[in-house]
Amino acid sequence: DVALWEFTDDNDSDMGFSYGQTQIVKSNLNATSTTGANSGDWLVIVPNGYNSTASDGQVGSGEAVLFILDPSDGSVIRRISTGVGSVANPNGLSSPVAVSIDGDLTIEYVYAGDLQGNLWKFDLRSTDSSDWEVAYGQPLFSAGADSPITARPVVASHPANLSGRVIHFGTG
Repeated sequence: DVALWEFTDDNDSDMGFSYGQTQIVKSNLNATSTTGANSGDWLVIVPNGYNSTASDGQVGSGEAVLFILDPSDGSVIRRISTGVGSVANPNGLSSPVAVSIDGDLTIEYVYAGDLQGNLWKFDLRSTDSSDWEVAYGQPLFSAGADSPITARPVVASHPANLSGRVIHFGTG
């Protein structure tokens, strides 16, 4: 009676078993965005998780994917694939962390690790969701396929009070 909606591999075949925590965040969207949403609308940030290529009739691409969903109905506002992974060598995104860099509490970046040892930065600064993408078009850091990043990264202020943030994460 409490659940409003469910997002499964029936909604997108790249949705796997998402053990990672979702994030509910405030967006930078404006009235001219592709969703028609207004500035300050809320988003649900969901990693695709693991085993998206499971043999349940919904075989995904095997890539690590970040889903950005509408909290009112679970519809996809934006789907951002990292492009890393395949059916033969499946990947998956772990728990994301959303970051507001300018203190206005709207999210500019999302960081998450994957099963192939990559740390990803997703750029959500634009007021148009169609512009949201993997920052730099590649991983922010790669530890290698033998070192999966399965826990949520921690974002902290620079210890020497320099501008920017420090991203802390570990590998398995």
